[in-house]
Amino acid sequence: MKIDLTKVRGEVFYKYIYPANPQAFLFGNNYEQYASIIEAMFILNSTQWEYILSEWELKENLLTY
Repeated sequence: MKIDLTKVRGEVFYKYIYPANPQAFLFGNNYEQYASIIEAMFILNSTQWEYILSEWELKENLLTY
């Protein structure tokens, strides 16, 4: 059963998504695989998906320096 977060205002990534599976975010190296894991657990709107992608890109940028 997926959790519908589409109506949640404010922070969803660090409040709901990241705590549900921190290993996949921290140690994952493929955004599409990570997005599939999240999609199996949550229903999100496009703004929430954009935020998740930006957090992923930030993580990747930090790891490349």
